[in-house]
Amino acid sequence: MKNKKLIGLLIVLAFITVLVVLNSTLFTLQSISVNWLTTKCELETLKDYTMVDSIEKGESIFLVKKDKIVENLEKKYSYLRVVSIETKFPNKIVIHSAERESMFAIKISDNDYAIVDELGKVLSRVGKDNENIKSSELEAKPIKIILNESISPENYEVGSIIKDESVVGIIGRVSKSLRESNYIPTTSKGVFVSLEVTKKGQNVELFFKTRSGISLVIEDAFDNMTEMLLLGLERYNYFHQQGVTSGAVIVWQNNESKIFARFDENFIKEI
Repeated sequence: MKNKKLIGLLIVLAFITVLVVLNSTLFTLQSISVNWLTTKCELETLKDYTMVDSIEKGESIFLVKKDKIVENLEKKYSYLRVVSIETKFPNKIVIHSAERESMFAIKISDNDYAIVDELGKVLSRVGKDNENIKSSELEAKPIKIILNESISPENYEVGSIIKDESVVGIIGRVSKSLRESNYIPTTSKGVFVSLEVTKKGQNVELFFKTRSGISLVIEDAFDNMTEMLLLGLERYNYFHQQGVTSGAVIVWQNNESKIFARFDENFIKEI
């Protein structure tokens, strides 16, 4: 009986302690700072105090809704990526932030492009031929993507992930495979001008145009995309180093998933 009373007393004391801690001014959010993990380019005019002022202080440090802070900040500042929010007791949080890099320019119409990153987040909407895209000498313009299917402009809201799961899936797969082929976004944009995606049943064909003039065609690309890109890029680099400025490297796989590549110097894409 005494043990039960002791346990009950401890539970009550623990509950009271939690209430005291939650309501203590010592543990209310008083300080917010921003730690930038990348250099700012598109966000160069965004001041840390502007970000901080949009977050309400005075709440218990234990009750801060970090997910909501991330959602609100990334929606308001489309190029912003909140990597993590660190709690520093007793009353401070640090927002570890990075700038998103544009990767693709998805053609919505002749006069409308959605600029997205490799995760499918819409960073901006720009006019014909991407004339309004900012780019430094070290950063190439985004790779234009042509989707051979109907496009719903309302699915491309600035500050949000594209509201079309199939498009997000394609962008994610292509970006992941390029990274696994050691082609980070900046490198990829320096090599490729455009990417045309054509759905073929349950699969897709990828048609890359490069800045050198050589095209790269990946047939049935959903399966083994990275391996196919690795072989295609290896062949592309070989012919590029030989000074070739036309033709296409074509990569495909047979029913046993064995991958092949050939070079067609007279390649003309079917329309």
